This record gives sequence, C-alpha cells and structure tokens, in this order.
Amino acid sequence: MTADYATIQQKPSITYDESESGNIASYDNGWYMFDVQTHVVEPIRGKTFFLQTSKGKHYKLKMISIYKGAPEYPTSMDKTTFLTFQYSAFD
Repeated sequence: MTADYATIQQKPSITYDESESGNIASYDNGWYMFDVQTHVVEPIRGKTFFLQTSKGKHYKLKMISIYKGAPEYPTSMDKTTFLTFQYSAFD
C-alpha cells in the first residue's frame, strides 16, 4: 500500500488471498527502486506493507535500508543485506 507509515493507525480492510503464488516482493510491486547509474537500492518512500501472522495478528512494516548502519545517503560501496525496517502491531 502506498501510504505514509506514520499516518496509518489501524489495519486496512484488505482481504488476504492465500491461493496467490509467485514473488510478491519483486521489483514490479515491491518496496525498492534500483538506480542503475549508482547501483544503489533505495526504499520507495510512502510504501507500507501489512502482514498477518498465522495466529491472526496484524502488523504494518516499512523498509528503511538494506545497507549496514542504514546510512542516510548510501553508496555502492556500503555493505548490503543488513535489513533495517520499522514495524508495529495493530490491536
């Protein structure tokens, strides 16, 4: 969902299609943009994900960075695969 993480106070009324398969976090519908000139991955601003656990709890999640230390201005020299994200539960 494209909505600012901070403004979302309650879970959206979304139905979950458990029969859907495929890569739900791909470039086409995912959370990041890749700059081919700088080779830097940046999260899409305003992109919020909603998760439902197998026990029915709901969370919102915002990706912040894939770089070690979550630098404000990452470069292609920064170490990757250090996921930084913000999340909170709805109750």
